[in-house]
Formats: sequence, C-alpha cells, structure tokens
Amino acid sequence: MNTRKIISMVLFLFVAFTMNAEAPLDLVLQYDNENDFVVETVGDSSVARVTGYNGTKTEIRIPRQIRRMTIVAIGEKAFFKKGFTSVTIPNNVILIENGAFLENEITKITIGTNVTIHEYSFDMGFAAFYFENGRRAGTYLFNDNMWAIQTVAAQAPNIDGVPAEPPKTGKGFGMDPYASISVGIALWDYGPSSLIPRLGLHLGLLTSVGNFTIAIVGEGGGFFGVAYPSFEDIGITYGFYFGSFIEIYTSEFLNFGLGGGMTRGYFTTKNDMGDKYFFPFMEFDVMLGDEEDSLGIFFRYYFNDADNFYNKFSIGIKKRGFY
Repeated sequence: MNTRKIISMVLFLFVAFTMNAEAPLDLVLQYDNENDFVVETVGDSSVARVTGYNGTKTEIRIPRQIRRMTIVAIGEKAFFKKGFTSVTIPNNVILIENGAFLENEITKITIGTNVTIHEYSFDMGFAAFYFENGRRAGTYLFNDNMWAIQTVAAQAPNIDGVPAEPPKTGKGFGMDPYASISVGIALWDYGPSSLIPRLGLHLGLLTSVGNFTIAIVGEGGGFFGVAYPSFEDIGITYGFYFGSFIEIYTSEFLNFGLGGGMTRGYFTTKNDMGDKYFFPFMEFDVMLGDEEDSLGIFFRYYFNDADNFYNKFSIGIKKRGFY
C-alpha cells in the first residue's frame, strides 16, 4: 500500500468519526453550487479535496459534499488570488494546504474546529491567530489590522440558531514557549574596572495582552573575565548566574526586562584578594529588537554586604538571539 492510499484512509476514518462533532456550525450554512469547484478524489472516491474554483463569487461557501464525495481538504493554491472577501469552510475539512487562500482580501472566515492549517494558507496571519485561540470553530473577522472571533460554534446556539460569543481582539491569550541564547559583556562589574563576558540560555513563555507581548523567562549561564579589584592588582573572576525576568515587548523594535537572580562566582588575584561569593542581584534591561533577536544595555544591582569588596552596580551590553 503506497503512502497516498495510507493518507487517504486516515483522512476517511477521521472524517467518519468527527464530521458531526460541530453540527451547530453547519445548521445555518447554505452552500454554493458544487459545479463551481474543482475536486480530486482521495483514496476510494468517497472523500475528496478541492483543487480549484471556476465560479465568480467573492463570498464563497464550500459544500460539505461535491458529487457525493465528502470534502476533507483544500489543496495547495486551490483558491489562490481569486478575489475572495469571505469564505465558509465546512466542518468535515480537516486540512488546508499551503497557499490555499493566499493573495485574497478575506476579512471573514467561518471554519470548523481543529483544522490543520499551513502557516501560509491564508493572508494576514490568520493561521497563527486560529492556533493561538485553540483552533476553535466559529466565524473570524479581520478589522483594523487584527483578527477577532465573532461567533464560536462550540457553544450552545442562541434562539436564532447561531452561537455567539463576545468579540475578542488582538492575538488572544495563550502561552507560547521560546528560547534563545544571550551573550553579555559587563563593562563595569565586580570592581573599579572589569571586562567580563558571559554566555547564557534564555527560556521563556510568551503571551499577548492588547498591543503588548509579555514574557515570563528564566536565564542562566556562566561568566569568565579579567577584573581589576584595585588599580595595582589584576585578578580573574568566573562562575555562574541564574535568574527570572518579566519582559514587555511594546513592538518589534523595543522591549524592557525586569527581574533578579543569584550570582555564584570566584574572584582571585596575585595577592589572593577576594574569594568566592554568592549574593542576589536585580537587573533592568533595555533592548532593541524582539523576543528572539535583540541588542541592548543591562543594569544590575548586587545586594551584598561587602561595600569595599565588589561594586554593587553593574552595566553592560547584552545580545540575544539564535545562533
């Protein structure tokens, strides 16, 4: 059995068990003429995918069945650049392939639950918004450069038979993980003058609140550098640090971070000045860039009792990104 037949069987079985799961959505649909759609069979000819459109409408409603075949997928570039402004997709569709609705001006999408969508199936970031909102069935509207959910079929229908939910705007609430590597150079740290490179791992969870993106992150790593505890004595310092931060991204250009942690290190000189140390710190970051790639300045304050041993205040350059 080849791969195409296996995929066809999986699609058929999935539809058989799930096509009635979101009935409230389909109760209110009036589908377009099936002759406007070009389809190809999948497997045993009981299911099909849409591969093209010959109609002239700008607001389309894809039928559940075309020529007695259940529609389970929208093929690659099936509706590419057709001038659509609105589309209704039946619940039995479980896959929308790359570029299926690309290069249209669609501002209204009615779709079922848990549909697998390629990142570039639609314009204007709809796929990301759909996933961030739990791939819920409903009607999605695009207005003022953002998507919102107008109705959700998972709820009980109202007296008109159409389920309703208060509109949501923005990217929706959800926690998305991300990771990056941070590289810092402390230009003034642990002594009257020092140059201490450090390398860390930056792990976080992102969520959107209005027009802001907020991250809860953890960062940890090690450092090693040359320091000058006094002007006549040169030493080295090395160790590790860890901490947690709250970061606010006001745009893709500017972000701020505030947090704290602990530093564990060793400080030695030719005259054995200094020793191991372990104390907390608080840090404030001003960065240019986004959560994955940015460059900026960090300000750090150390809570230690040895006023004449280490600087309490540190300033340096911080770079974060994927390498």
